[in-house]
Amino acid sequence: MSRQEIALYGLQQDSLAAVLALTGLLKALEKSVPCWKPEAKWSQGRASILVLGDQSVDMVCDAAASGAVSLGKKMRIGKKDIKGIEPSELPNMLSRTDRDVVASLLSDGALTKDGTMRPGALCLTLGAGQQYFGRDFDAALGIREEDMANFIRRGLFKTWDRPEEKQQGGSSLRPFRLDWRERRKHALRASDPVRFKAPVTGAEPLIALGISEFTSAPERGGLITTGCGSTGKAVAWPIWEKPLPLDAVRVLLGMKELRQIADAQYYPQKHKRASDDLVADVDDRANNIAQLAASMRDCGALDVIVARIFRDGRFRTVGAGTPAGHGLGVP
Repeated sequence: MSRQEIALYGLQQDSLAAVLALTGLLKALEKSVPCWKPEAKWSQGRASILVLGDQSVDMVCDAAASGAVSLGKKMRIGKKDIKGIEPSELPNMLSRTDRDVVASLLSDGALTKDGTMRPGALCLTLGAGQQYFGRDFDAALGIREEDMANFIRRGLFKTWDRPEEKQQGGSSLRPFRLDWRERRKHALRASDPVRFKAPVTGAEPLIALGISEFTSAPERGGLITTGCGSTGKAVAWPIWEKPLPLDAVRVLLGMKELRQIADAQYYPQKHKRASDDLVADVDDRANNIAQLAASMRDCGALDVIVARIFRDGRFRTVGAGTPAGHGLGVP
């Protein structure tokens, strides 16, 4: 049986949210239609999904929605805010939530100064401006199947470069602040910024599934998330050209080179008086990044993209050491 390639015009490689959505799409399809043997790849900056048989766009969206609903029933966090959760609450969370979700977000081995569990690096909506990661995560996976298919279709096949939307009632779907297009510029706004919100992509249910694949683990007194640097201030993701199934994508996402590239790109530089020493330091970092990227290419990654993470959710995306000029973030 031949394989069909379907271009996903909404998923662009310079967005961490798009990589998460593509991973989540593979996860949802493997759950609902494993006989399709889904694979994913990147080509000319955009993602594609490959499936067995003659499947239409509507069939792919319906299958993804079915998988997301089925998986989502066991993935609810049950907490509005991911901050302030004590280690004693972990057994109760594991009793009702898939362990992959808990492992991606929290660990009783990484505590804050007040004794609560430290959130993972990708949890950027942490209570500022009434933004709550737990609430948004559960809402994304709690959408009805018939509505979820429409959201997913929008997220996979429509451009994400949309203007801000006026704050209205209705859907509880909210963005996770993991795409640079969500940045809101309030300083020069003529109208009240509270009445406006960053637009949802529609891919939020798939992004939530993708987040569960980015496991976090305690290390050096902190919580290190898959693909993120040791300081939690940078994240790197691979771009692969060869079609890969979910298991292979998991291996690629978990490679230590990604974390090393994130550290090499954004490791704090020491202040040096001698300009020659500073230039040499920059050159060493660039060479190190090039060597790590070459190692990733040997394993199937065409390129590696790095984004700077700030605690308020702002990003700066770069491509393997070359600034791309994007800014991601929240107010």
